[in-house]
Amino acid sequence: MKLREPLTRLAEDVRDRARRVFLHRAQSNSTLGRSDTVAPVWVSTEVRSGRRYKVDRTHVAVAALLDDSPELKPRVEAMLKIIEETIPVQRIWLETTESGEQPKGGFNGEPESAVVEVMMVLYRNLLRRKGLSADSARRQLLRTEPFDLYPRLIQSLPDTIE
Repeated sequence: MKLREPLTRLAEDVRDRARRVFLHRAQSNSTLGRSDTVAPVWVSTEVRSGRRYKVDRTHVAVAALLDDSPELKPRVEAMLKIIEETIPVQRIWLETTESGEQPKGGFNGEPESAVVEVMMVLYRNLLRRKGLSADSARRQLLRTEPFDLYPRLIQSLPDTIE
């Protein structure tokens, strides 16, 4: 019984160190090359029952759909809520821990054409629906996750859209 207390402290120390390493890797992976001014897609909050992850409704892609399609807003909100309530946090954590690999995001491993395809939808919305100039729309994308990781592609966007 005299060993229980020192072993418990040792286990807690090891668990705390592992948690810090895991969080550092996750933060480094998700914020690599990003400034504090980048609009994230996911927002994390602490609630009584634990940590909650929600899609940021002010993110340019989400806000564009919610603002410009009022008839779809209830369905989009329902879809986002389902995604938020079913995000497999434990599974992601377990698979990451077991494999030692970090989850991929930000179009990692996708062809540039896939990035440009999605980027163009938002860019077109910023130009046409929001009335931004091409330069303002590009600056907005540079401050928007995950497009902030692709400044070269953003700069290559055309000044006008048909």
